[in-house]
Amino acid sequence: MELPLYELKLDEQTNEFGVDIISLVDSPAIEKNYVMFESHKIEWTANNERMIVSGPAMIPDKLIYRNDANGEYNTVISKETIEAVVLRYMEQGNQSNVNLMHGSMAKDVFVFESFISDSQRGIAPMAGYEDLPNGTWFVSMKVNNTDVWQQVKEGKLKGFSIEGFFGMEKKEVKAEMSVDSAFEQIIDLIKEI
Repeated sequence: MELPLYELKLDEQTNEFGVDIISLVDSPAIEKNYVMFESHKIEWTANNERMIVSGPAMIPDKLIYRNDANGEYNTVISKETIEAVVLRYMEQGNQSNVNLMHGSMAKDVFVFESFISDSQRGIAPMAGYEDLPNGTWFVSMKVNNTDVWQQVKEGKLKGFSIEGFFGMEKKEVKAEMSVDSAFEQIIDLIKEI
């Protein structure tokens, strides 16, 4: 059964919609973990932990599964909406709004770097994420909280998840075969030979 598809939208007339918080989570909905810059060796210090995590926060046109009070469905967000979200996020000064697993607020953790990949402007994706499309929002967080950093090092926190309010516009689901599905069918055909 094909699930309904909704595109996430911002209301350009009000500030009611947008991203308020970025959460550090164990399993990001965008299915991409962040990278951590744990040790940075400089000449006068042998073991200086930088305590920085970097990676994608939002990926355009990435199918995100949801199961909530509205039932089961998928969502996507366009690169244009991501740009509007990021502009509003920065304008509202939400860089210090970070929580853990969509729960308690994380003190001494903040976004210090943020960009949207855009090949026309010469802004490449972050190293290690070159496969992600134009319009992906990347962030880096400085983690000055040793308890949170320990969770990152232990692999308990692996990526970013955004929190916010969005309008949803129902989209027509196109009957296209996924690459995985096509690959499985090819394997099955080869096995029959």
